[in-house]
Amino acid sequence: MKKKAIKIAASTAVAASAFVAAAPANKADAATNVEQLVKAAEATAKVLQWSISVEGTADFVTRPYAEYNAAKKANKAAKAEVAKLKGADKAVYEARLLDSDLQIKRAGAYIDALTSGEKIKTKQAALDKAIKAADLKAVQSSYHTLTAEIRKQAELLYRVYGQSTRDGILRTFKDPAEKLYKSVINEVTVLDHTDLVDKYTKSKEYDKAVDHVEKAEYALKDVKQFKDALTKNLNDAVDALPLTVKSVTRVNSTTVEVKFTKALDVAPVTHFTFDKGLEVSSTKLSDDKKTVTLTVNGEKAGETYTLSYKGEATKSYTAPKQSTDDPITSADKAERIEKDQYRTYTFDLKDSDGRKYNGYADVELTKAGVVDIVSVNGDSKLTNVKVKDGVLSVVVKGAAQGETTVKVTNLDTGKSFESGKTIVMVDGDKIALEKDTVLHVDSDKDYFTAKVKGADPEYKYSFTKNDTFQVEGKIVSYDDFKKALTQYSKISVDYKKGERNFFNLVEKVDVKVITVTNPSKKDVRVNPKTNQKYFDLRGTGEPGKYVKINADANGNSDHAVKVDSSGRWEERVYLSEGVKNTFVIGQYEGKNSSDVVVGGTKTINLYEGEFEVAAVAGELGFAEELTFTFSSIDGYKDEAKFTTSSVLTFVDKKGEKLEYRIGYDKTELVNDNNNSNEIKVKLGGPSKSNKDFDADTAQLYNISNVTNQDGLNLTVNKTLPLQ
Repeated sequence: MKKKAIKIAASTAVAASAFVAAAPANKADAATNVEQLVKAAEATAKVLQWSISVEGTADFVTRPYAEYNAAKKANKAAKAEVAKLKGADKAVYEARLLDSDLQIKRAGAYIDALTSGEKIKTKQAALDKAIKAADLKAVQSSYHTLTAEIRKQAELLYRVYGQSTRDGILRTFKDPAEKLYKSVINEVTVLDHTDLVDKYTKSKEYDKAVDHVEKAEYALKDVKQFKDALTKNLNDAVDALPLTVKSVTRVNSTTVEVKFTKALDVAPVTHFTFDKGLEVSSTKLSDDKKTVTLTVNGEKAGETYTLSYKGEATKSYTAPKQSTDDPITSADKAERIEKDQYRTYTFDLKDSDGRKYNGYADVELTKAGVVDIVSVNGDSKLTNVKVKDGVLSVVVKGAAQGETTVKVTNLDTGKSFESGKTIVMVDGDKIALEKDTVLHVDSDKDYFTAKVKGADPEYKYSFTKNDTFQVEGKIVSYDDFKKALTQYSKISVDYKKGERNFFNLVEKVDVKVITVTNPSKKDVRVNPKTNQKYFDLRGTGEPGKYVKINADANGNSDHAVKVDSSGRWEERVYLSEGVKNTFVIGQYEGKNSSDVVVGGTKTINLYEGEFEVAAVAGELGFAEELTFTFSSIDGYKDEAKFTTSSVLTFVDKKGEKLEYRIGYDKTELVNDNNNSNEIKVKLGGPSKSNKDFDADTAQLYNISNVTNQDGLNLTVNKTLPLQ
């Protein structure tokens, strides 16, 4: 009965849309004619609405062209007659036609989605055929073609009106295509990285080739199909790589790490020599046989050394300067100094468009009294400091025990930057340690720091070759003590500065402390381009130990991964959308162990969600200001970064568009507040004008080329009205 009623209504509406009024004889007839035409437009709009809704007759296959064309025809006829009216009558009829306009627009989006979905299905069929034929090259190319098509067409699929109808469209087209390509995502990853190994081997960029070997090997562990063929392809690519030195890295004054492009059979001392008198006394080959650790003697501060392997010169490294009087130039790292010792911070300041900043800045300490600011760009002034070519140099001098940072505020953008910590140490003269934990080791300068019984302050203990050393009950040499001394070691000493001391390393640490390298900071916003919403945590640790994430008191965890032979670990975690996802990461002796090994745990907060515009306020017009407020999750606010390529696009109710580009015809950032989550833009002339644009009905349509502090691109998923 319901379907029959729908058909009757459709027939009535189509007939009504075909109605063409005769020329009215008088004013009353004209009013009657307009009323009939508007009713016809309303009736055809209702039928069209039903044809594109899952609650109606929408089947995600049939395009409702008859209903669509009938509605457009009736809408056009009604508007032609309404346009002849004036005053209140005209306004009333125009308002009644708004729903007709809306349903026509929604139907257009529905029809476009069906067309887009069919394009996805075509590409999906090609990938399915390639998988069934076990044609790896076709699988690789079809995979990338399909994923590109999904990215291209997804916008049109998501434009479909109505949650249930939109979900039906996605289930019909997007979901099965994604399920298919995800079934070979690891296989294609191996293929892609294997191709890059070949590419970089041929161009003799061996460092890059080795990086892609490692990535291919990691993905190969998770493949479900074609494993033998993929393994052979990768092995063939690796065989083509020449055996050569990939990198030479100084670990400390007596240790150098040499990485090779592929595995070695042996690594005798005679194969490794340095110039300028640096001697190699021993070698150690890693478990994967790709890394050789060299013990060296005779390094000189500031000297550059070149390694020769089997008599052929390879790569070099430079020893750091050892003088404690050298200024520290890194602005973002934590460094330790003593009272009356200097540190130099060098800040690189940018304009809002990314260019080197020329303007003024304020400088302050986050905690006063720990250091004294000696100079800022060569002057004693701390406010309204002139910045030229983006460089701001701040020299501080240790004053008292404690920790502090330098805060710099760009006076044009209002943004503040905070340096790495400066930790002022107290000399440990006549301060004894009794099995206290080592906080920091500086092997180049022969000292370590510790807090007595865990309480402040942080004391500095220096040692020389004249001191006596013991490691876990055994008297050892100065060199062996330095090798055994690490962060988290427990040590005892009745320390007197300048005298011969007895350092007893009661408990040494034989494992590498866990680190997290991805993400590179504790708090970060992420927006994975996948419906699965996952993130790959990565880091380093002790080979053979287990890394667990969010383990309970008994050591139970859904995420337990073994650190590989090269000291690396990686684990995929899944994220909840729009909230803070906290992961506590620890290193354990075994998979079933409940105690965290030395080094404690690391906490990472991932804030999952798109970087979006939350609101926009103001009016369009020359010299008008617009205020943009950006998204935030659990207090983590997005900081928007505009450039001269950033374009603001607005749309009116008729679909006409207007664009403004930052830096074009006086359109510029204002930023007269310190809230980087809120940006003000002063409008100049439009970069793309439109004489038919109706500013009174304008809504924000898009903003391009804007990123946040974590590198996410800004998205505008729906039009936003100007408040």
